[in-house]
This record gives sequence, structure tokens and C-alpha cells, in this order.
Amino acid sequence: MGAWGVGPFDNDTAWNWIGNFEDDMEYQLIVDAFEIFLDVESDYDPGDIEESLIAAEIVAAKLGKPSADFPEDLDVNQIPWSVDQQLQFNARRVVARLQIDSTLEDFEYTSGDELVDWQSMLSDLYKRLS
Repeated sequence: MGAWGVGPFDNDTAWNWIGNFEDDMEYQLIVDAFEIFLDVESDYDPGDIEESLIAAEIVAAKLGKPSADFPEDLDVNQIPWSVDQQLQFNARRVVARLQIDSTLEDFEYTSGDELVDWQSMLSDLYKRLS
């Protein structure tokens, strides 16, 4: 595919993760995507960020607040579990950590406009997880 951008759905890693998620739609895949960010001393790489953002987007969509670019073919009504308070809380923690810890340097971006877009995307996702 060769996709790359600041949005959660703008990269190949995210689409590969979505493909794996669609196979079983397991709750544990979402939990696992958040795990590295719940330990504040853990190190993470861009792939971890991309996967955790897609997991957070799925949680937001399950809460009835999908992003404008949420894939139409990923039907959250087919997901066999609901979002509990702990999962919602963890999704917000992950996004909050990314707002504080990460920059577009993690994705090899350096331009100011991309940084503004990145921060805006994270802010929007955090609000939708409320």
C-alpha cells in the first residue's frame, strides 16, 4: 500500500493491524496494543504508536464517536464486546501519554504543519474517548 501520514489510518502498520483485528475482533488485541504505554518507563517505537492509535480509534468508534476517516468496512457493530470503563480509561491514558511524550520525530516528520496536525488529531481522539 505504501500509506504514510499523521492520521491513525495513514500508514501500513495500522492497516496490517486492522486486518489482524478483523479476523477475530478480540478484546485482548486492544488491551495488548495499549499495554506498552501503560508502563510510563517503557520505551516504544513508531509501530507501537500506530497500533495503539488504531486500537484507541476502535474504542472511540465503539463508544459511538468514530473519526471522520474511520474505515467504513470496519463495522464496529460486529465487534462482539463492549467498552468497559477500564478499557476506556486505558485508551485515554495512552493518548494522553502520546500527547506528552511523542513528537512527529517518532515518524520522521519535522515540518510545523505536520506537528500541528499530529497534535490536533491526538486532541480530537482524546475528546472522543470521553
